[in-house]
Formats: sequence, structure tokens, C-alpha cells
Amino acid sequence: MPILAGDDGGKGSGRVNTTTRRAICTVPLIHVAVTESLSTATAPALEATLREILPLRPRLVVVDLAACELIDAAAIEVLLDLHRALWRQDGRLTLRSVSPRLNRLLTLARAAQVLDISTHEGDVTLSS
Repeated sequence: MPILAGDDGGKGSGRVNTTTRRAICTVPLIHVAVTESLSTATAPALEATLREILPLRPRLVVVDLAACELIDAAAIEVLLDLHRALWRQDGRLTLRSVSPRLNRLLTLARAAQVLDISTHEGDVTLSS
């Protein structure tokens, strides 16, 4: 978010400082393991858990979906909301261990075009 400093002490220079302040990530990596299907019934609990993460300003949040058999539109919306919130904080969300079935559901919902999806467990890296 640009910080505008238009007050030049009354000198009348008319210059505006448009420096962008970078968010400071306090935690490099947070790993969340999903242990059940994500649906309308479980989306509120997922959202509450993920909202607790945001004040930590992580650089990377990895949501491991290896044990998740199904994901519906409500849960996809929660993940997209987290993606946007992390992006605003200069963070990143990665979905890890996404099964072919979940990948197809995410693709059909067009969420795969936005989210970082990893189908293997070991291919998520924390880059600066």
C-alpha cells in the first residue's frame, strides 16, 4: 500500500512521496495439515484456523491436503480468501499433496489458475 506524504512543511514543492512500505514477515513457514474432507460443514473451522495465522505474517503457508478426499466451493472460497490475504502481506499460499481428484475439482472451479498447487509432498520450497 503506498504511503503518501504530501506535507512538505509548507515549502510548496508539490512533491509527493509514494514510497511503498514492505510488510515484515515474522514467521517464514506455517504448515497446516487437513485431516478430513473440506465442505460447507468444515469450512468455518478451517477459516477460523487460517485467520489465526494471518497476524503472524508468514512468508509461506503450506496447506497439506494428503488426507483430504473432497473439497467443495465453500472451502475453495476460504482458501482463495487466505491466498488474497497472504498476498496483501507479501506472503504465499501453497496447497501440497493435492490428489488428482482434488486437482480436478480445483481446476473445474478455476481456483487452480490462482492457487499454487503441488501434487507431491517434497516440492514446496521457501524462496526469498
